[in-house]
Amino acid sequence: MFLLAKKVFTKLPRVDIAVFDTHTADHLCNVLAGYSTYTIDARGESFHLIILLKSVLNYLLLRKKKKFSLLYWSMLINELGAKICITHQDANAIFFDIARENKDVTFIALQQGLKDAFSIANYKSICGDYYAYGSAYADKLDNGEAKIYIAGSVKANNAEYERGKYSRLSYISNLVAHPIDLMVYEHINYAEFLYPAIYSSLRLIEHFCVENQLDLVIVSKSFREKTEVVRKQQLQNEARLYKNVLAREVDIIAGDSYKVAGESRLVICDQSSLGYELLGRGCKVVFLNFVSYFLHQPSRRFGWPLELPDQGPFWSNIPDPAYIER
Repeated sequence: MFLLAKKVFTKLPRVDIAVFDTHTADHLCNVLAGYSTYTIDARGESFHLIILLKSVLNYLLLRKKKKFSLLYWSMLINELGAKICITHQDANAIFFDIARENKDVTFIALQQGLKDAFSIANYKSICGDYYAYGSAYADKLDNGEAKIYIAGSVKANNAEYERGKYSRLSYISNLVAHPIDLMVYEHINYAEFLYPAIYSSLRLIEHFCVENQLDLVIVSKSFREKTEVVRKQQLQNEARLYKNVLAREVDIIAGDSYKVAGESRLVICDQSSLGYELLGRGCKVVFLNFVSYFLHQPSRRFGWPLELPDQGPFWSNIPDPAYIER
């Protein structure tokens, strides 16, 4: 990673706010335009060589008693003179470790994406100021160490689109195309595991679109990948899967997901952060949370961590064609 990373020699600026993680920083930088900011490459895209050298010396002086990454990021933030360090990558445990080490800096984490019981189990060590989507999440995440505030989604609040502009239906892709470790299931191909839920949803959606003369658009999840090569591979995997389900070429769009989905007449999704965000902005969204049904995961049901019925005016956790059609 170090050999491929960009090497930075120049003197660091003094700034008001350090933004942790370039990959999730775009919308934060827009919101913070009135302040001086410095975006930190938290995924090995670049390293500041002077800070790196100082960190190595410090690491050796401490006889390797602290994580090297902790020393490096702490030293970088302090060199910037930032009084606030903010991130939208709230799943990075090292961010909270840095917060404990640097009491003179205010550390702020914004919730990124929905959580389930599996992921919340890993959130017992959050500290600093944490801005959650809503009170139900705040109650689940509260561990007595973090100050938790309710803020909704900063990213969704600042997204710009013309609601319901086009006569089409957008289906938000829920495909993670690479194998991931789900502990209980060991190493599996998540795409295959999701297939029954995706298939059930799309067969119903395809019929609905034909009956109501609506174009069907798949909103790609590839934007989440950090390199162009991986994004392209993800998009190809999604296109292949949806072509297999529908037995035809699909119109799949990668890019500004808020604009693509938000400007559609109707949006359909499984448990999707984007779906909830669009719902909060007044878009017409239907939740078909079939992953919870096929995987027997209660925390993937609609509205979790609230306890809501399996079926409601615009959601169903059960693949019931007659109910969904209505």
